[in-house]
Amino acid sequence: MTTSTGTADGELGSDETEWDMTKQSFRLRIIVASLVLLLLGGCSVVRLGYEQLPLLLQTWVDRQVDLSDTQAAAVRRAADELLDWHRREQLPLVADWLAQLQSRALRDTDENQLCRDAQWIRDRVSAISGRLLAPATDLAMSLSPPQIARLQSSQQRSTVSWREEWLDGNARERLQRRTDRTIERAERVYGRLSTAQRTLIADWLANDGFDAAAWGAERRRREDDMTQTLHRLATTRPGPEQSRLAIAALLDRWQTSPDPAWRATSERHLRNGCILSARLHNSTSPEQRERAIRTLRGWESDLRALAGQSPAAAAGRAISPGTAGG
Repeated sequence: MTTSTGTADGELGSDETEWDMTKQSFRLRIIVASLVLLLLGGCSVVRLGYEQLPLLLQTWVDRQVDLSDTQAAAVRRAADELLDWHRREQLPLVADWLAQLQSRALRDTDENQLCRDAQWIRDRVSAISGRLLAPATDLAMSLSPPQIARLQSSQQRSTVSWREEWLDGNARERLQRRTDRTIERAERVYGRLSTAQRTLIADWLANDGFDAAAWGAERRRREDDMTQTLHRLATTRPGPEQSRLAIAALLDRWQTSPDPAWRATSERHLRNGCILSARLHNSTSPEQRERAIRTLRGWESDLRALAGQSPAAAAGRAISPGTAGG
């Protein structure tokens, strides 16, 4: 139940999110609790799928580049270590944040609050990106030209799927897909939306200036940047430190595009999403807000269980307003 952002990678399990969750930070368009779905992939996989993330990551990377046995073992070790760190360091933070959202759910909100929440999630995915630097460098240094060519083919197939979802059809059909997706995600938290709420979403999305073509161009830039960087490493074979700096710079360019026009567009999309999310939340009934609290409480419980943390032990660990946007 995020708003429709122009994010084809909103659920874990898509080609976009399984490999690099930093992509999500560019395309957050939120309804408050949906940020957790972006980070963890949806309540249906929180408990059932979390433990499988290392295998999912290894399998996905293997599909993209056809890993050797040595590479596959290294990717799996790195994924196991990432999951252990995330469970220990990040899950309690997100669970605390969910508890804070429950305390806010009965009140009206505004776009400033929700955009602060979005920044908090960006900080979480930036932390993940930092943990990926060392294993990503090791993998990049080991890739062969045929593996990089396979990655390019995989990206081209993904682009075809992306275009089918976001660019195919006429303007009315594209808008309907965005509207349906937005309503579906909202109803995961609030339950059934009223006719007026559905109209609010449809009217807003019809006039929010969402630019799928610009998003597609930035998507292509990132893919080209990745393959060109990998080609340079495969061709020149620099040492570990130079390789690390090259991958660090690549990750930075993924998180902060060098294109100022796209940065402005992305921030405008985010802001518009925050405004819509606030208006939708403020239109909800007491029953819908109670439903949201129950949903958030269930997600919090799942995360506490995964982190091995009891709710009672966590009761005094509420995150500060400044950390999560207040």
